[in-house]
Amino acid sequence: MKKVLTLLTAFAISASASSTVIACGSKSKDEVINLDFTSKSKTVAAAKTVYDTFKGDNAPSENSNLVINFNLPGDINGSVKFSNKQYKDIFTSENNTEILNSLNKTVRGNVENKDDLKDVEQNMQKAFNNYFVTKAFMDDMKKSFENAGSNNLGTVNVKDAYSEKVNKKTEYDDLTSKVESWMSSTLSVEIPENTFISWLDLDYSSLAGWKISIKLMIDSNGNHIYDDADKDQPESNQIGLDVKQLKSNSTQAEVDAENKKESWMDKAKNSVALGIYKFKLFLQQLVLTNGKDWLEEVTINLLVGFGGQAISLIPALKALLKVPGAEFILNKLILIPLSSKLAKPLVNMIVDWANNNAKA
Repeated sequence: MKKVLTLLTAFAISASASSTVIACGSKSKDEVINLDFTSKSKTVAAAKTVYDTFKGDNAPSENSNLVINFNLPGDINGSVKFSNKQYKDIFTSENNTEILNSLNKTVRGNVENKDDLKDVEQNMQKAFNNYFVTKAFMDDMKKSFENAGSNNLGTVNVKDAYSEKVNKKTEYDDLTSKVESWMSSTLSVEIPENTFISWLDLDYSSLAGWKISIKLMIDSNGNHIYDDADKDQPESNQIGLDVKQLKSNSTQAEVDAENKKESWMDKAKNSVALGIYKFKLFLQQLVLTNGKDWLEEVTINLLVGFGGQAISLIPALKALLKVPGAEFILNKLILIPLSSKLAKPLVNMIVDWANNNAKA
């Protein structure tokens, strides 16, 4: 059990601490640090090195990696490797905005049915809940709606715009491109890849707030153009993107600053999301650097340690273990085989996750 606790403690120190990296003459050469946790005195020295290494201001040079080799009690040795970007993502706040934008991006590769469209609808409406815009923005949007052939209620749909009678295909495509670009640039909200905007409505009459509403239709053949093949395709409900004016004469800079303000709830959610992302990236690198066999060996040792500790807490079995040879038999015939059997599917799952996470 001491081995288990030491292992977990060392990883916790490494993941939470934050220093100085040994400089290298060549940018392409990896920067290497060795940590030894095999005794109390060495652990104290290693902890100081960990702090200096992960303090946040000593990322490896652009084209090199930071490689950390560690030795733990029980002959457990391993490494973890970070690129310049990975180091900054995990141990600094430099890339936090970029990370959060990626994590919060409302986009799905594909949707298949009405239920999928409903999920997209809910996510988009949450993102655009009273989002601030300028009057100039709404005036420009109104002009684009009118150019696309909107009726006196501010509504336009793809079927009518593409018809020979109305003949507003180019203007309609320009309008939908403008709306999609606005959603993507402001809140990183994107429509699913196999959909297109099939209907729009502009409510610019209210004094309290305005609304840009859209409907999405599944694109049957993936050409991003409405045609005969899409006539019977599922369409979302009306997706209302609520916007409002900050002040009658507010500038774009003022609006942008107001939209960037976070509530305490948003800050808490973002902190949790960043923490999970950084830990997952650290774990990913730990797994990928050391490989499947290493992870399996460590996992088996952990399970054996936990199993032995649990058995020692059962009075009847604790007494039985005092019989000569009983502990050897328990480990050799029960704990190790059982731990190996449990470890393999778990390790396979973790390695698959690490590989997939690295590709994402």
